[in-house]
Amino acid sequence: IDPYGFVAAGIYTLSEGELASGNDRGVSIPPNASGVFGFAGLDFGHWGSDKISIPVFALSDGPCTLSLWEGLPGQGGKHIADLEYRKKMIWNTYQEESWTLPRRLRGLVDLCIASSDRLHVQGFRFERQERAWGRVYAAEADGLWGDSFRREEDWVRRIGNNVALRYEGMRFVAGAKSLSISCA
Repeated sequence: IDPYGFVAAGIYTLSEGELASGNDRGVSIPPNASGVFGFAGLDFGHWGSDKISIPVFALSDGPCTLSLWEGLPGQGGKHIADLEYRKKMIWNTYQEESWTLPRRLRGLVDLCIASSDRLHVQGFRFERQERAWGRVYAAEADGLWGDSFRREEDWVRRIGNNVALRYEGMRFVAGAKSLSISCA
């Protein structure tokens, strides 16, 4: 399933709790219940994305929370973020909201959305991001070799002689006039 095209919630492949059919191929969380729906094997590619948009029809004006999980929460899934939805309810109408996640999702991911609020979720879409236009840390190099170095979190430190970093998939199309490299 391509997370960069619209993914209808109603075709979920993973679930926990109570779910019902929602409006327009969506999923509904029934009153006084909680539910999880998700998709196995979303392919985010090598670079991935950290920007998601979700159309929601909330059945109240109060804030609602959608929790994003990598895997099913009840089966050891890893919590990604709690997304707060605050739009005023318009009856029977999905309203899209967008969020930036605390980290990029990359490669094949089992992605789940959980909520205990009374709402409908139509689906989601992630923003395709180009590696060439993002902040790329030294430790994210596709190839790293040389006499001596140490990868530490986002950095490459204690660089010795003849160390090279290789980055792939950097498509600098129309508009690139400079490249900025910073050292700390």
